[in-house]
Amino acid sequence: MRSGSSRPRISELPCEIASREILPSIRAAIVRVLLAKGYSKYTIARMMGLTPASITHYLHGKRGRPDLEEKLLSEPYKSLIEKLAEIVEKAWKNGINSKIYSSYRDLVCTLCAGFNPVAKEAGCPS
Repeated sequence: MRSGSSRPRISELPCEIASREILPSIRAAIVRVLLAKGYSKYTIARMMGLTPASITHYLHGKRGRPDLEEKLLSEPYKSLIEKLAEIVEKAWKNGINSKIYSSYRDLVCTLCAGFNPVAKEAGCPS
């Protein structure tokens, strides 16, 4: 669903909405949690496979939706974002394996379905 619109377009798939609005907001929230843990923007960029410029864009609200990020950093979602940040740390320190990847994917999909009405209608996990 586009910002400010009340209904999704017929051609919008859940993952299109997620990639445009929700996933960047989840990444921005993870960045903020990792910054609060004391990591530098450069280190966070390396941890997440992003550029330092991307991290700056997340922090300045140029990627994602600040209103969603604010919700994600509040309960009940904050604990899930903190868990995602822990998974990012673990993957960076120990390498990625299928268990870590699955945990990350499942949490992201759960968060996405909570904010994405098209995903709910399509039966995405919640």
